[in-house]
Amino acid sequence: MTKKELWLLLTSIVLTVFLGLGVIRWLSPQLFKAPTDSQVVRLSKELPAFYETVFHNPAEKETADFLVNDPITLVRARPLAPGNMLFGPHDVLGFRNRLVPNVAPIVVIGDSQTYGNNAAIEANWPNQMRRHAGLPPTSLYSMATGGWGAVQYLNMFTLAGKFQPRVVIVAYYTGNDPLESFKAAYALDQWRSLRPDPALKLSDLPNVPFPAPDSETWKADFKDGSAMVYTPRLRFYSNDPKSPAVVAGYGIMGETARIMDEAVTGTGSRLVFTVIPTKELAYSLRIEAEGLTQPPAYGELISHEMQHIERLREAISKLPNSRYVDVVGPLRQAALKSSKLYPADKDGHPLPDGYAVI
Repeated sequence: MTKKELWLLLTSIVLTVFLGLGVIRWLSPQLFKAPTDSQVVRLSKELPAFYETVFHNPAEKETADFLVNDPITLVRARPLAPGNMLFGPHDVLGFRNRLVPNVAPIVVIGDSQTYGNNAAIEANWPNQMRRHAGLPPTSLYSMATGGWGAVQYLNMFTLAGKFQPRVVIVAYYTGNDPLESFKAAYALDQWRSLRPDPALKLSDLPNVPFPAPDSETWKADFKDGSAMVYTPRLRFYSNDPKSPAVVAGYGIMGETARIMDEAVTGTGSRLVFTVIPTKELAYSLRIEAEGLTQPPAYGELISHEMQHIERLREAISKLPNSRYVDVVGPLRQAALKSSKLYPADKDGHPLPDGYAVI
């Protein structure tokens, strides 16, 4: 082979290789990505860097509030908030946990009753349940936030799968979940598919005075010398059977349970639902047993709240992948003997002893 022929052969090989690489790059560009430490990622104003949103979000960095606004859940808990004996601490995702596990066999979803207002993190009911079962801290992850309702529970359920849970526990609360659920479904178009009555509007939501004014409270004096303040009129707003928003709200609660149940079909995961009652309902047997004179609003609340819970229990009990666990009965029985389940003032969140019953 002459020198000229050798050069022609080498030139042909080089051209063939470059042409082949060009074709491969065109057909499979992902094979030519730059090494991780050499990539340049274009910043997005629509989707800011995760670390910036957690550590440097100007809307949250300076606030001392535990809750901040959110376009999807209306409110959410502030990430990395410090803890005290009543609130927090919050993890990097804004939930009340001391760590974020890669895998959590149990995920708990709820509102402030599940978050554990009035108790240190170790004394809220999810952590008391976990310890009672002899499970380590990494076995349970709580996705509960005050001010949430069924719509937010459904939203969190769609994210909970990332933790590969074997069991998801969803805790509804009759004290305000019907109205919170109505508000979220009718305020945000993202959740309009959950609206049971498209003719209703956000303006159908009753104007609820919160906290309840002292003029609408009732103080019950028990025979053991203890006393407790109740807010039956406030809680009746979320249980009024004549309110279209309440009827729709309970409908949304039932529908979210059905959607979650359907979603776990064939996954191997199980759903557990419960309904946490109002403080008023928890003490209703004791008030009746001691023959205390009740204001009309109290009797109305207990009657209708029980009916709503029973209908919700019946609906959930028919779901093929779900189990309903009653905490109303145990709370009512425990209240017959104890005045330490809830604060003596008008706060409707349990104390550690109340969370222990749940």
